[in-house]
Amino acid sequence: MGVGSLEEIIDDNHAIVSSAVGAEYYVSICSFVDKDSLEPGSSVLLHNKVLNVVGILADDVDPMVSVMKVDKAPLESYASIGGLESQIQEIKEAVELPLTHPELYEDIGIKPPKGVILYGEPGTGKTLLAKAVANSTSATFLRVVGSELIQKYLGDGPKLVRELFRVAEDMAPSIVFIDEIDAVGTKRYDANSGGEREIQRTMLELLNQLDGFDARGDVKVLLATNRIDTLDPALLRPGRIDRKIEFPLPDEKTKR
Repeated sequence: MGVGSLEEIIDDNHAIVSSAVGAEYYVSICSFVDKDSLEPGSSVLLHNKVLNVVGILADDVDPMVSVMKVDKAPLESYASIGGLESQIQEIKEAVELPLTHPELYEDIGIKPPKGVILYGEPGTGKTLLAKAVANSTSATFLRVVGSELIQKYLGDGPKLVRELFRVAEDMAPSIVFIDEIDAVGTKRYDANSGGEREIQRTMLELLNQLDGFDARGDVKVLLATNRIDTLDPALLRPGRIDRKIEFPLPDEKTKR
């Protein structure tokens, strides 16, 4: 996603926007965007390829959130996944049902899982399944790669985590997907360098955000890692990450 500024509203479905480099474009406004909230000067999220307006940023949201990849209901579906029947069933129970039928949890008096971690070797379908559940629920899908929080935005990791969750609430129902969570969520040791201290600050902000929202709400958190054994136990404790779903290497039947 990119971030632009709304220059002029042409009609209910079209507008003129300017990009960060100053160029102006005639673009479409996606049907799910709250058009009543659009006005000249608004900061808007733009689709990378076609520059359609796909969302509105609150005035106090930092444009740095453009690092996020935002999809309004991704195209991937459960039908496009080979195998993984048990993983699909688990993610339906942990993420899809709380978003589509929250009354089922209320009726039996239990809280739905707040967060879910997907773990397994690279290429086993973790990201694909995360997109598929967003497709099934029509939720906004916000994806951030953990390593980018540290490598690209040194010093701004905690700020970006806060903005990520703020945008997720603004665009709810939504699914926050943090890939490569091991880049910021590893076990904590004495931090001797600036980079290590930055990782710890980002991790602490993530814990604060996980503690700060209601499991019954319409924002769900998915984390993914190849190395669950390296993660800090504080991240994985109940009340933060309530469900762990393993993704094994495909067997010969699934490969075929």
